[in-house]
Amino acid sequence: MFFSKPITPLPKVKATTAPELAAKFKPSPPAQALLKPNQTPAEYLHVLEQNKHGPEAVHLLAHGMPERESTWWACQSSQKVASKLNPADHSALSAAQAWVKNPTPETKAAAATAAAKTDYTGPGAWAAQAAAWSHTPAPVTSAAVTPAPPAAPAGLTAPAVAGSVLLAAGLVNRPAMPATPKLHMPAMPAVPTTSAPPQLAAPTPPAPPQLPPVDRAKQSKMLQPFIDLGKEVAGGKNSWA
Repeated sequence: MFFSKPITPLPKVKATTAPELAAKFKPSPPAQALLKPNQTPAEYLHVLEQNKHGPEAVHLLAHGMPERESTWWACQSSQKVASKLNPADHSALSAAQAWVKNPTPETKAAAATAAAKTDYTGPGAWAAQAAAWSHTPAPVTSAAVTPAPPAAPAGLTAPAVAGSVLLAAGLVNRPAMPATPKLHMPAMPAVPTTSAPPQLAAPTPPAPPQLPPVDRAKQSKMLQPFIDLGKEVAGGKNSWA
């Protein structure tokens, strides 16, 4: 007899209802149709998995967890494909891990610097960018000597995490990343007439891969190990401590 998998508790996800959380990442219409008014995030994630909506499951976890936990998930996902990362992406992953373990202005600035040295095509780059865009405060005991990067708009860490996880899953059955990233430096802005230093625009998160509906089951199967990893983090079973 077939028994469905039990619903996994997600204590790290603080949203009360699934619709509240789904409003942050706007699921596709078929996934949106599975939402119920009083559904919990854990219940919605369970339904998404059952119906092969892997990308929405990734976004739910990325948007539902606090920044530190979600970035840790991006780090853990990147680590699963560490053998396929190029040196720049490895360095970015290490910087992201350092921020998660010790979220100070120094480690946040280091993550931003490491991400900027990549071409943003690997999961390590976006794990580091998630750290750089975070609004997680540094511990009170931190004696900062390095200024943190300018504050990014709130809400960018979650899509960066989702991009990292999706890119990690995409690397599983693909060749390793090229050894040398192809950097695309943004054009320098015009020098302003005031004394304020020019600000470079931050790169935008990568759009999640869009696969035809016929490939949804295959895509979800590819993503499932990474979703399971995210559930471990959201369930408090996988931590940097």
